[in-house]
Amino acid sequence: MMKIKIQVPTKQSEISLGQYQKYLSLVETNKDDEASENFLALKMLEVFCHIPYKDTLSYKYKDVVNVVGIINEVLQTQEEHVQRFNIGKVEFGFIPKLDDMTFGEFIDLENSMVSWDTMHKAMAVLYRPITESFGDRYRIEEYEGDKYADIMKEMPLSAAFSSLVFFWNLGTDLQEGIQKYFKREEEKIIQQMDNSQESGDGITQFTRQLKEMLESLKVSLN
Repeated sequence: MMKIKIQVPTKQSEISLGQYQKYLSLVETNKDDEASENFLALKMLEVFCHIPYKDTLSYKYKDVVNVVGIINEVLQTQEEHVQRFNIGKVEFGFIPKLDDMTFGEFIDLENSMVSWDTMHKAMAVLYRPITESFGDRYRIEEYEGDKYADIMKEMPLSAAFSSLVFFWNLGTDLQEGIQKYFKREEEKIIQQMDNSQESGDGITQFTRQLKEMLESLKVSLN
């Protein structure tokens, strides 16, 4: 029997965002099919290992299970944030200063980061071609909407995954910071009330409103 070599990705940088989107689309399409497990296993080889589906049917079962296990492990790996990557001869860099993000960029990022179907559009906001480089520092092109959206389907999945983790951590830190800030403000106000000789409906009403705002904030942040 002729031996067949399979090029299996061993790290996320060897998988493209587009490949992952394609596989997730297949999973979504077949989510209600109880018999889809074996089909999706072979599709995983087709999508991530570039093997025609009809050819995967002739592979040994144990080999398919082994490859699927390797790919699943790669997909579950958490990697460090990717600042730069190349697509062909073009080097792309993560937006250097998030504080400098325009309102338009933020809207496009917020609207497209909600689904893997549009994640390439979100990545086109965060990553753009580097125009100038100074060691670890660099400048990127001005944002022009979906100009690089389709190209981002070829970006390494490691960059997309690490960007999502980056924003998750950023959001968690922000939430904790906001909660601690309002907690401190609440304690200040309560202390001021205890030290004050004055009492009245105005202060009582303000305190009630502050507590309601804090509770509302906690609900929205969780």
